Amino acid sequence: MKAVILAAGPGERLSPLYRYCYDIFGSTMGKSLDIYGSFERVFRRVAGRRNLYNMHILTAILLGVPGYALVSITVHAALTAIIYAWRTAVHLHASRTRAL
Repeated sequence: MKAVILAAGPGERLSPLYRYCYDIFGSTMGKSLDIYGSFERVFRRVAGRRNLYNMHILTAILLGVPGYALVSITVHAALTAIIYAWRTAVHLHASRTRAL
């Protein structure tokens, strides 16, 4: 159980990265990243939102392995942070290239 509790730490550290990308994009582009492109409009449905984490917890409890909810939430948060950082970089780079 100690390893599972330690695994939750990276997920908590990735959430600020996702928020940073999201906030920087919004302030720079004047439009929310969630609605900027068609991919983002679809992705926001499964992105690392807190209410989706409840599904991880419920599933893990029903399967009798509640500790693994932390691991799956960490993986979900990591994937969300990676994808948001990638999409932010793609759109900001494209915007800068168009401006030049």
